Amino acid sequence: MFTIYGHRGLPSKAPENTLASFKEAASTRGLKWVELDVAITKDEQLIIVHDDFLERTTNHKGEITQVAYDQIKSASAGSWHSTEFENEKDSYI
Repeated sequence: MFTIYGHRGLPSKAPENTLASFKEAASTRGLKWVELDVAITKDEQLIIVHDDFLERTTNHKGEITQVAYDQIKSASAGSWHSTEFENEKDSYI
């Protein structure tokens, strides 16, 4: 028996680690788990993000441990995926 996981949500349908991606994963038949990563910002806030740096999945730059939560919170986490998600944000804890 296999267990199917949504890795960072369902990034084939929506930008990874966003609420849209987690909702896509939740609506996928047979998917019962979602795997995600958590990082700590410069001001010790928790965010859901995979990479150490912001460049690949947002329109901001910098190492997450060196950037304040409010700066990261203003980043678009979806514009690289498609214009449909340009206002999508990373998920925050």
